[in-house]
Amino acid sequence: MTASDAASRPKISEQLADDIQAAVEKTFLQMFALEVKASFEAVNQEVQPSGDVSGIISLIQGEQVGSLIVTFPQATLFNILKVFYKREFTEVDRVVGMAVGEISNIIFGVFKYRVGQKGFSFNMVVPNVAVGSSRVSGTNWTLVGKFTSPQGDFTVLLSRGADLK
Repeated sequence: MTASDAASRPKISEQLADDIQAAVEKTFLQMFALEVKASFEAVNQEVQPSGDVSGIISLIQGEQVGSLIVTFPQATLFNILKVFYKREFTEVDRVVGMAVGEISNIIFGVFKYRVGQKGFSFNMVVPNVAVGSSRVSGTNWTLVGKFTSPQGDFTVLLSRGADLK
């Protein structure tokens, strides 16, 4: 990694928490007409997301430098999707998986735009969707945002790989 590469990488900071919060709030307001509230904490350890279904986006600047993870308990996710699809959900099926991928993608797009306005750049990537337990590994710092909504709570994590300074 060159000095120029390191200078172009954002610091995991309170400002990134604001960017994530704004991205999540905008996504949920526009997609679901839901207002969400957040609280953030930083942890210096690997974190296991507590949700049942997660959208995972690799943050790439030439190489993977971190991850953005949106993780939902099943009940919260089903309640949120009921607002959009106007039907009940009882299992994590293809539609649920695609919806989590799309929610994650929109949050990332807003986040990418906001940090891009500050001179930071991430490559566009396709989100992965994980059902069941997952772990943010190979990180040395994670920002954890706990979001509440009328439909239930969920978590958004921003992890930094060991090389993101």
